Amino acid sequence: MTAVAVPVLAPPPSLPRLVTIELRKTVDTRAGFWLLAANALLVVAVAAVTLVVGDVTDGRFGVFFVRTVGAGSILLPVVGILAVTSEWSQRTALTTFALVPRRERVIAAKLLAGTVIAVASVAVCLSISLVATALVPVFGHGDGHWDVDGAALGSALLFMAMWMLAGAALGLLVMRSAPAIVLSFLIPSAIAASAAGIPGAERPLRWIDLGTVAGELNAAHPAVSATDWAHLASGVAISVLVPLAIGFVRLRRGEVTSS
Repeated sequence: MTAVAVPVLAPPPSLPRLVTIELRKTVDTRAGFWLLAANALLVVAVAAVTLVVGDVTDGRFGVFFVRTVGAGSILLPVVGILAVTSEWSQRTALTTFALVPRRERVIAAKLLAGTVIAVASVAVCLSISLVATALVPVFGHGDGHWDVDGAALGSALLFMAMWMLAGAALGLLVMRSAPAIVLSFLIPSAIAASAAGIPGAERPLRWIDLGTVAGELNAAHPAVSATDWAHLASGVAISVLVPLAIGFVRLRRGEVTSS
């Protein structure tokens, strides 16, 4: 009697392996590479302008760090959007989800890869701020002040990761690059215009406006209170958690195609 050979299935890729793949996919594409390069150049430009035209009070490490982190966060949501929507724009979704049928593992890998990029962006801002502070005496603005604060570093990490995940969540919700990128700039602008143009709208809009309280968080603003943290939590829930949940339900229930 001839024995029947049982096929040996290869084990599924581990989560760290998937995160590495998603990182490579984000950096290898021309859009992702040039977005990250432009982000780094923007950070350098902000530090350079502060160094050249700033005064003595601007010659502090904390000032450089806050400004570079703020500049570095501008394009991060777009990077997060493209990390998710590239599966459809590059027509690789069918292959990706065929190789890894558990779709939640792919999305988790994308979110973790985006978080790694956010942490790397903070490291870039930190390095550039250190160099700029060291160069303050060269430009005649007195001695550089090394007001390094561990809390500010933690706030910057949270700030960058939050914007990256907000972009990824919007990308998962829309699943198309162009409309998601437009919405990522249109929604904050609409909220800011409503807060400025409608009397009494600023206070209730703070519960959904991720930008205002996040900016105070990045600046380590002394006025950040328990209420502000509640505003931030509400903004994260609306801008990150809700789009992620809806987008993931759509992805689980929808048929994945390459078009």
